[in-house]
Amino acid sequence: MELFFSVLCIVSIMLLWFIIVMFAAKKTVGKDAKTWQIFVFLFIAGPIGWAVVLIMGMMEIIDKVFPNLFKGK
Repeated sequence: MELFFSVLCIVSIMLLWFIIVMFAAKKTVGKDAKTWQIFVFLFIAGPIGWAVVLIMGMMEIIDKVFPNLFKGK
């Protein structure tokens, strides 16, 4: 039971940190962010931000390998 609460607490803190960093990015950079600014804020956001970067990379690879997979027909 202690392990469950430890994991729950750590995940909650990581999610809260991610939300704080993304809120700060929205306030400081805004909608016209450059690519390098987006990656810097996602790197600072920690493991959740790193997962977002990995998902973006995987989507780019999938889009190149299967160009018609996500296109509407």
